[in-house]
Amino acid sequence: MMDQETLNSVLTMVEKFSDKELATNALKIDGYPVSKYPLEILNAAKEIGLFQFLLSDPQGGVGGSPEEFALLLDVISQREAGFASILLSHSLAQYLLSQSGKEVSPGEILCFPLYLDADNLEPYSLESIKSGEGKIRVSGKISSMPGAGIAQRALIPVKEQEGISLFSVKVGERGVKLGEQNLTLGLRSACHQELILENAELLEKERLGELGSAQALCQSAYLKFYPCLSAILIGLIIGSAKSAIRYGLERYQGGDLIANYEQMRFYYGRMLASYYSLKLSLERIADKNSSDDFSRISLKLLAGELAVSATMDGVQLLGGYGYMHDYGQEKRMRDARQVAGMMGVDRFLTVSLAERLIKNLT
Repeated sequence: MMDQETLNSVLTMVEKFSDKELATNALKIDGYPVSKYPLEILNAAKEIGLFQFLLSDPQGGVGGSPEEFALLLDVISQREAGFASILLSHSLAQYLLSQSGKEVSPGEILCFPLYLDADNLEPYSLESIKSGEGKIRVSGKISSMPGAGIAQRALIPVKEQEGISLFSVKVGERGVKLGEQNLTLGLRSACHQELILENAELLEKERLGELGSAQALCQSAYLKFYPCLSAILIGLIIGSAKSAIRYGLERYQGGDLIANYEQMRFYYGRMLASYYSLKLSLERIADKNSSDDFSRISLKLLAGELAVSATMDGVQLLGGYGYMHDYGQEKRMRDARQVAGMMGVDRFLTVSLAERLIKNLT
């Protein structure tokens, strides 16, 4: 954990980076059908330590926690949620490697399949066969991985006889290669791409944790990173609210600014209430480094629901302009829906939340 003064300094630095590099380029890098992040933005992010935030000082990082990292993602996603998703994919993979005792290179960009459901890995896992002592052969593909287009290393789930395991693989080596770029609803700038394994040779030393431990590793990591995912959604809410209010302060109807109409202010207030209630929960988790599973899962569920609703309101508050790419609101709406689908299906998480409470009460 960082002291508050250091954290505030980092947040200020990230805000300046986001205004300079992301806010001015957000619409340019949201290309159709696909886009790719400019190298200069990635290099600028590396220079201020965004890709090394979770690493300890001896590892070349600043020793931040996932909960503190969530506060940074809120700031970033207000400007551009695609880059925040790249950072989430990278940092979750980095955390899993560190927790498994694997060496982490501070200069390496990583990616993780964020659409994995930690409670049901079977549909996403690749088939394998043993090919000799200490080696296995794997074929198949991960159909969509945020950040894959710029990553040097990826984490993948692999079926073994003893269960499903996570492996760390080097992109571009030993039968591991990139496939097609994905056309996604939102987060077009997040470098979604297929990862294809063609009779790829994996080493047992590249396995994270014990045989068949992928589910336990993912479940534990997801609980730590739900605040990070929620922070991206929270940033989208306030970004949409600010854009809608700025528009309302520039446009007139019936001789008055549309921001002065009561119905408009009702929607502004509803968006702001969603933001501040979620932000308060996020800050409490970050401040206490809470291990309360209920608060983390609940935050993820509510953030997804409220972000989708708020960004839809944001589109409508601009009238016809809300549906135009140039104004950014339709991008936020698409991004919110895409982010809400990451790290587990909300319906299953809701049931899981109820099951946890029932277990505690019986």
